[in-house]
Parts: sequence; structure tokens; C-alpha cells
Amino acid sequence: MSEQQSERRHVAIFLIACFILTWALMGYVIAVGGIRKAGLLILLVMWIPGLTSLLYRFIAKLGFHDVGWRIGGFGFWLMAILVPLFAAVASYGANWLAGISEFSQVDPMLLARNGVQTPFELFWKVYPVAFLVGCFAALGEEIGWRGFLIPRLYKTGIRYPLLVSGLIWGVWHFPLILWGGYATSALPVVSVLLFTVMISIAGIFVGWLRMVSGSVWVAMAYHAAHNLFFQTAFEVFNRPGPLWPYFGGESGVFPCLALGLIVTGGYLVIRNRRSAIPA
Repeated sequence: MSEQQSERRHVAIFLIACFILTWALMGYVIAVGGIRKAGLLILLVMWIPGLTSLLYRFIAKLGFHDVGWRIGGFGFWLMAILVPLFAAVASYGANWLAGISEFSQVDPMLLARNGVQTPFELFWKVYPVAFLVGCFAALGEEIGWRGFLIPRLYKTGIRYPLLVSGLIWGVWHFPLILWGGYATSALPVVSVLLFTVMISIAGIFVGWLRMVSGSVWVAMAYHAAHNLFFQTAFEVFNRPGPLWPYFGGESGVFPCLALGLIVTGGYLVIRNRRSAIPA
């Protein structure tokens, strides 16, 4: 068996096991009322890809050297935080300017529930803790998707491995979007389409970041930052209108455009710099 065939076999076994285990648990989450009533089960859902990959590595005697345990350079960590931050700022700003949602003052009750008095304290006292908690949750997925799947997709010889990994990552979420309350709109099928576009773009960027940095920790930081900025941080200032589910949030039209433009722009800058270096 050639190396490419062997790697395709590893990828297939991992994906089959991961999807069976995850979708079974997602089915239970849906049965008990969806993600709002799932509690810590969502954390387990997020850790199944990582645990599955680590167990398969042990059973198949693949070793753990290529997970991406190195810390990664400071510049990569900076990109992991700033890219989702800039994308979220651009997306929310576009929605506010277009009148799809409104910028609003933070609810005093929300501040009181978090034990702070001002939005400034929310950002500096509450969100860093939320980011660290998000890192632990995201690490489970990243060990599986970016620590196992992406390096092996490259070895299979498949075309566009980053895009393929992003699409797989998106499909993995489908049950919760369609039936588990994770849909961002009243039309779950539309939410699935928008989410797939968004997560494919994110998958391309975080996959590239993992490969160039050699660090699954950098990928974890991106994942946690993306969730924090798009799902929590700016929501406290947002008063959504009727079109918000389709243009805003984590995977509306504007988030897709914002992240897509930033990632494409970054790619063009890097390509042009490389082409400018004398041979």
C-alpha cells in the first residue's frame, strides 16, 4: 500500500468514527431539547474529534509527534486573535451602518450578572476568562481537525486540502444547526448554507495558520477568539433587526464577506511579497 493510500485509509477511519460518535451525541442533545439545554454535553461534543484522533493514533501506532505541539511564533498568535477581531468589527460595523441592527448601550442587568459596572470592565475582566474557557473547549476540536485531519489530508495528495477540511468541519455541525437550536435564523437550511460558507473560509485560514506555525495551540486560539468575538463580545452592544439573522451574527452575509476579504487580502499580500523576493 502506498503512503497516499495509507493516509487516505487513516483519514477515512478517523472521519467515520468521529462522525458516528459525534452525531450520536448530537442526536441525544437534540432529543433533550437542543444546545440550550445540553449544558456540558456541548463541551463533550467539541472534544470528540480530538479524543477520537488521539485514540486512533494510539491504536494505529501513528505516534503523537505531528499533532503540532510547538508553541508557534508570536506573529502567528497575533494573527489568530486579530483576524477574527477585525472581521467581527467590520461585520458589526457594516450591519450598524446599513441599519440591519443598531448599536445600543450595554444592559445594566448584564453587567450586574457578570459582577462589573462598565463595559470596559466587561472586556478586561470577564472576556479574558471567557477566552480561556473557550480555548479549552476549542482545543478538543483543533487536536482532531487541525492536529490530525489537515496534516494527513496533505499527505493524501488531495487537491485543496484546506478547503476540504473546512467543508468537513462545516458538515460536522449540520445536525445541531438543522434540529438542535444552533441555527442563526428561522430558516435552518439557509443557516446551514451561510454557516458552511463562513466555516469554510475560517477553516482555510486556521488550517493555513496551523500548517505555517506548526502549532495546534495557535489554531486553538483562533477558534476561541472567533467564537468570543462573533458570538459574545459585540453582541452586548447589538440590537438586532428582522434581517439580522441573515446578515449578521456568526455566519451572516456580512461576517462571510468580512472574513473572506481579510483572508483573501492577506493571501494576496503574502503572495506578492514572496514573488518580490529575488531568486
